Amino acid sequence: MSQQVISTRLAFRRQVDVVGALILRDLHTRFDRAAMYLIAVCWPLAHIAIVVTIYRIVGARVWLGTDPILFFALGVLPFILFTYPCRWVAQAIPDNRILLQIPRVQIIDLLVARVVLECVTAFAVTFVCIGVLILMGSTFQPYDPLDLIGALGASLLLGVGTGLAAAVFVGIRQRAMIVILLFNILLYSLSGLIFLPGNLPAEIRDALSWNPLMHGVEWAREAYYGDYHSVVLNKGYLISMGVGLLLFGLVAERMLRGRILRS
Repeated sequence: MSQQVISTRLAFRRQVDVVGALILRDLHTRFDRAAMYLIAVCWPLAHIAIVVTIYRIVGARVWLGTDPILFFALGVLPFILFTYPCRWVAQAIPDNRILLQIPRVQIIDLLVARVVLECVTAFAVTFVCIGVLILMGSTFQPYDPLDLIGALGASLLLGVGTGLAAAVFVGIRQRAMIVILLFNILLYSLSGLIFLPGNLPAEIRDALSWNPLMHGVEWAREAYYGDYHSVVLNKGYLISMGVGLLLFGLVAERMLRGRILRS
């Protein structure tokens, strides 16, 4: 085995150790103990419960199926898998800036550690959400389970990609976080959570189709309800947006690393 290969392996192991240590620190500082992490996982369920309660009070129509909780949960879950990783990844540098004084810790390490933690949390949230739906009496039987996993995974990819791209600008100026939060609210409002885009006039439907999150919601519905065929769903657009933002974030971090460190 060449010396170069050995050096590369050692460097990779050191980076893995650094990222692992950052994940453990993030868990400790954000959640302190296991109970706090459990609360963080269950908090998105409270989000779903609040949304369902509001829409049932105002009498929002259930366009698919007969279970309103399931219908709204399928709409809210892609949003949760987008917005929580987006928010926390974007906040990674300000939350851990003091660690950049340690020579072995780089900006990319902070971002990778936060991405890994948020992906694990997203999987936990998904499993807990499905479990709660079943316990509440919902018959959770997706028409195409693998396609549903793809929809949720693509929504998570979009959240991670958006968060990584946003993290660079938040790292330079923390006020940019306000823009990210407002942007998430806008996407949420136009994601088709309480309506079916196919029922809208073509002009409005085409305008809303630029919202990548809407494709995540429509993808989840189409995967679950076998008799529903979205007229606006573009899986390639959602995935390409997620990948594009992810690559943009990595390139921007590399190019603007000096400005981030000086901020």
